[in-house]
Amino acid sequence: MKEILTQTNKSVALALGFFDSLHIVHRKIIGNAIKYAQSHGCESAVFTFKDNGISRFKGDMIYVYEERKKLMDEIGVDNVIPFVFNEECMTTPKDKFLKKITDLVDVKAIFCGYDFTFGYKGEGNVEYLSTYCKQNGIDLFVTEKESAFNDKISSSMIKSFLLKGKIEEANRLLFSPYSITSKVIKGRGVGHLFGVPTANLLLERNKLIIKEGVYGTYITVNGKEYVSVTNVGKKPTFNDMTISIETLIKDFDSDIYGETVTVVFIKYLRDIKKFDLKEDLRDQIAKDMNWEKAL
Repeated sequence: MKEILTQTNKSVALALGFFDSLHIVHRKIIGNAIKYAQSHGCESAVFTFKDNGISRFKGDMIYVYEERKKLMDEIGVDNVIPFVFNEECMTTPKDKFLKKITDLVDVKAIFCGYDFTFGYKGEGNVEYLSTYCKQNGIDLFVTEKESAFNDKISSSMIKSFLLKGKIEEANRLLFSPYSITSKVIKGRGVGHLFGVPTANLLLERNKLIIKEGVYGTYITVNGKEYVSVTNVGKKPTFNDMTISIETLIKDFDSDIYGETVTVVFIKYLRDIKKFDLKEDLRDQIAKDMNWEKAL
């Protein structure tokens, strides 16, 4: 997948949105753009915002830009058009916002959600976009509202679930289960106490920190997936009150310091608690490692 940063003569079917969570409705919008591109002899492209400063306006993100790129590449998106979200972007009038995009590429069709807004104070909407597309010979396809859990499917709903540890509910709405892709960094070096290797993850700036707790996870290392357990938060047994992410890997014995791994969160197992004896924590971790059996 290529980044479009400067003007090109590429003809594209363009999915317009922020797509910070890549939930199932986002997946439908992007999927429709891909299908159109394949049937009309052009390439697919997705407009999204880069992370620069965006958390000041939108809050921390479910997926940061590099993670979004990876997920979009996996489903077959040809190009991504990244914009920096800043004061200039926020004050760009709706017509100039669209012109900036259409000056970059030859847009044959636009795909978006029914509530898509853009430009200064969100004054651009689907009605304005429809008029613009008709005037410029661009096909427009609007995906209608979809609901789950008695509410509109949205990134805000998914964030709420993640902050409450409701990982299974969040995963029902994401087109790919919630994950963290990170380089493995130096940790406390206590994995040997539990008899399993530990991968300490670096949480990207602007990335949403989900509810503290212990999760049943899968970790992918060098293309191979392993069962794992991930602690998000403090380590009270070791009197460590800093927030970190540690993944203990089942049936694994390699040194992966410096490697890039992906941890997929499947099930919330329990709250974090302080154990009087490290041996009690070791026994609990052994039980946690069998989380798959309860699925």
